[in-house]
Amino acid sequence: MKTLEKKRLVDANNVAECMNELSLVRGLNHRLICNGHFAFQDACLLYLVLDIAMASDLRVNIGLVKLMKTHFTLEQIQYIMGSVILALEYCHSQNVLHRDIKPDNILLEERGTFMLADFGISKKVDDATNPTTCRSTSGTPGYAAPEIKAKVGHGVPSECYSCGILLQELVCLLEVPQVPPKLLLPSEATDWCTAEMKDFVAEATRVDPLVRMGSKNMVSEVKEDAPLCAPILPSVRPISPPFSLLPLTSPPNTRFACADGRRQGAPFVRRLPL
Repeated sequence: MKTLEKKRLVDANNVAECMNELSLVRGLNHRLICNGHFAFQDACLLYLVLDIAMASDLRVNIGLVKLMKTHFTLEQIQYIMGSVILALEYCHSQNVLHRDIKPDNILLEERGTFMLADFGISKKVDDATNPTTCRSTSGTPGYAAPEIKAKVGHGVPSECYSCGILLQELVCLLEVPQVPPKLLLPSEATDWCTAEMKDFVAEATRVDPLVRMGSKNMVSEVKEDAPLCAPILPSVRPISPPFSLLPLTSPPNTRFACADGRRQGAPFVRRLPL
């Protein structure tokens, strides 16, 4: 459950962003997206009830991999990237651009399924396939495509750029993505990093969005140009995860978290339909 303090939303001028997320998750429903179920509020807080993700996010799991001085396996990288791309394929079919793809917004539930989350700055557009359909600035520095920073319009190709940066981070375990993108391999990676990984980063992060991978059809181009994700991309059935990165270390907490970190029982709330 995501809790948002109303006063902070107003003070930070984030009310529109919050309402945008509520509006978008109401219309999305996919196994690889953190779906919204309903929302409710009390006097101080707004609560969004979303799919549960007990094993934190990909950012935390990247940190754990680094702490253990190991690396993601090829199978794990294939599964992570394929999950993100399939989730984006669904979003784009609904004419929704996520616009903030990064490890912090990719959640992991306890069985090992990854879910794309946080639609606060996502945008519903008339035609997601138009590479200049959206002209507002958005995204996180380091992950945002050059055309977003240049304010010349962006669309699906900008999502492909972020996926290239994400792959670079999974392989290199960089704290800050390398710009311009480059697959800086650790010395021990030579025996497991594939040519497809290098091709994916190179093709997905081309500066010109019109020649970038994904400029026409994201999934078909990824399958054709980068077989990295091919083992799961053709799947239309529920995916069985090949691994669970972060096992549960404590039982689920069924109580509510207050904005200041305190715990309490269920408050008296008013339910808001999604």
